[in-house]
Amino acid sequence: MTVHVAGPYKAQGSDPGLDRQRPAADVSVPILMWHKVDDRAPSQFWVTATQFARQMAALKAYGYTPIVLGTLYDYVTGQGIVLPSKPVVLSFDDGYQNLYTHALPILQQYAFPAVAFIPTGKIGTTDRQDNAWDAPEAPYKAAHLLWSEIEAMAATGLVDFQSHTVTHPDLEAAGINVVWELAQAKHDLAAHVHQAVDFFSYPCGLGADSAAVQHQVRQAGYKAAVAGWGELEPLADANVWALKRTEVASWHDTVYDGDPSHCFMRLLDPAFPIPHITVSSVTCLDPTTGEACTQVRGGDSVLVRVTATNTGDAAVVGVSLAFVPDADPSARFSESHALAPAGKVERLFAASSTASFEFLWSVLADARFGRFQLRVAFHDQYDVLKWHETGWQLLAGRAGGAGQRHLKSCTLGNRKPDPQRHGNLREEH
Repeated sequence: MTVHVAGPYKAQGSDPGLDRQRPAADVSVPILMWHKVDDRAPSQFWVTATQFARQMAALKAYGYTPIVLGTLYDYVTGQGIVLPSKPVVLSFDDGYQNLYTHALPILQQYAFPAVAFIPTGKIGTTDRQDNAWDAPEAPYKAAHLLWSEIEAMAATGLVDFQSHTVTHPDLEAAGINVVWELAQAKHDLAAHVHQAVDFFSYPCGLGADSAAVQHQVRQAGYKAAVAGWGELEPLADANVWALKRTEVASWHDTVYDGDPSHCFMRLLDPAFPIPHITVSSVTCLDPTTGEACTQVRGGDSVLVRVTATNTGDAAVVGVSLAFVPDADPSARFSESHALAPAGKVERLFAASSTASFEFLWSVLADARFGRFQLRVAFHDQYDVLKWHETGWQLLAGRAGGAGQRHLKSCTLGNRKPDPQRHGNLREEH
């Protein structure tokens, strides 16, 4: 299990005044890597802005504190830095405009710092370049930043700009002037952002495992470098000339799709608990007698019992219900109000178990009757991770007389919700 450190650490070095001590083998700091944050995600190197916002909300809810790369370097090299209990580094490669237009506003919302690695030859002053140079990604056009946008982001104090060469070459390829790529990029950035350019990112990670290229990076005056790929690693094993990063791909999300490797939180903690939940039935009961309901009127209360099974990890979960009239999905029919002091159903859902979750459904006094649909959603205790959602399912049969509603139990499938039909519904958890 990943353990994050809160105390000071002083690493091996040349200063005899420092207390030399290697970090424990299980101490690590995730360095996450994004490329493009936009309205679409046509390949693995993109995430949507909505997806990115959910990821940042999850970091905040679970107590992670983004730090700048310089802070991590000072810690690893024994400068007596004290890290927060759950540090993480947020990094962006290749200098795309959507860092400015889509990612920055979300970073500002949370006051999260980040580091951006820039291939300076792709950055224009007035003429904007695009990613035509990147053959695999060229079909998905993406514009690069302008220097004015980089300067504006640097002025916010949230984005630290560091080197990613000039032309984004394979540094091990024949004919590449590695010395110039490293020196010129460092010069270009320093001239525009007026800050130290101490860190380097290997283009596509190529050269990160080459001792010769690492030596050239060091000779160019950099303090450390990050690789393009890699798993979460203990700091005791870290090589400051090839610090491992973890790519955040298009499939990494806070909405669970059934594949644990796609869960965003597993990038931060490989042991993060993931419940695998299926809903088998929903039953409507009279809250006084506990007997099955056969009809309901506006203003009535109904006890709704959701039965579900967890075949994954034990986890604290929250559950919510929502109802809409089938004839008018945009109208609010009723919302869930849980039978719990906190106002929502929340409990530990044990592994390999089946459990029932109960809600008090207060039918609106002026509700328009007819067929209606129900949705059940399971989420984490902070409501930032969604574990399971049934989609909209028909719950009841025909309408009764005098405004009555005949109810029946239903077995729920796993259909995806239709945002066009039901996107306007507000829920309470």
